[in-house]
Amino acid sequence: MGSNGSKVPRVVWWIAVVLSASAIVSLVVPLLARSGILFRVGDPLLVHCVYALCMGALGGCVNAGMALAKHIAAKDFKAEWNLWYFSKPPLAAILGLVSFILAKGFGTAMGGMNVNNAFGIAALAFVAGFATERVVHKVEDLSKTLFATKDKTPPLAILEPFQGKTVGGKNVLVVAQTNGNVSYMSASCKEQPDAAAALAETGEGRYRGEVPLSGAAGERTVHVTGVIDGKTAHVEMKVTYAP
Repeated sequence: MGSNGSKVPRVVWWIAVVLSASAIVSLVVPLLARSGILFRVGDPLLVHCVYALCMGALGGCVNAGMALAKHIAAKDFKAEWNLWYFSKPPLAAILGLVSFILAKGFGTAMGGMNVNNAFGIAALAFVAGFATERVVHKVEDLSKTLFATKDKTPPLAILEPFQGKTVGGKNVLVVAQTNGNVSYMSASCKEQPDAAAALAETGEGRYRGEVPLSGAAGERTVHVTGVIDGKTAHVEMKVTYAP
């Protein structure tokens, strides 16, 4: 960050006021909720949600206040970060509540803290509000686990020989095609383990090579293996061998 000189920008004072006021509110509201002045309901879950919101906001205020003091002391405060400071308390409050909900629903998913009492909820929400970026990453990891999609390897096809074709001679031409990034491609015959050949790229996603066949006439299985985009793919084709 660039230096703004020794004079503290006016916006810094506004940021300090907002953070201080938010911190005070975050401390007072849970006390009012605890005493029953703010909420007169039988279900304690609503009060617990208030704890999570307020303690999350408090954690965000502490984090933003420390960052502000650090950059003012270093004289490298930058106005481009104003929105970050002003938005920290509400975003941290939301993440504090989200962390409470996830911990309530998934148990150990958000750190394994005890969220059945006020102190456990306050601790979890404060940490979540203080480390909002880490919570966002944790939620992203959780969403990938819950809603994981299977990574698909690009399709691999044998163009030559086609299904059921009668082939002959000592070498059988094999042409495969894919649309991925290939690091390895080979063809073989399942009935003849020693009959194998590497396939060379010929352009437009096509790979070509000749597999040596021998022995009596009969059905053969042409097998193509490719490492495509870091994943192994296989495809087979049945042909008739007539030497």
